[in-house]
Amino acid sequence: MTSGPDHTGPDEGRRRFAEHLELTYNAADLTLTDPRTAAAFRTAMDIAVTVTAGALAQGLIGDEQQKALAELLAGTKEAVPLI
Repeated sequence: MTSGPDHTGPDEGRRRFAEHLELTYNAADLTLTDPRTAAAFRTAMDIAVTVTAGALAQGLIGDEQQKALAELLAGTKEAVPLI
């Protein structure tokens, strides 16, 4: 039994994540549609990637974990244009 088309593919997941990010920023009276806020968000994600490199250097995480986290955080920036 199906309840309709499956809208949970990668594009739908990215759109929902983008909406979640925007709602989170809206709760702080901000919007990622503002170029300065969007730039600050992308910078924060770049900083977070740097933190994963630091965690790797300190032996807190391994190479595979660092790579996966860095890719996840870098990919998060791709949500901004979907807003």
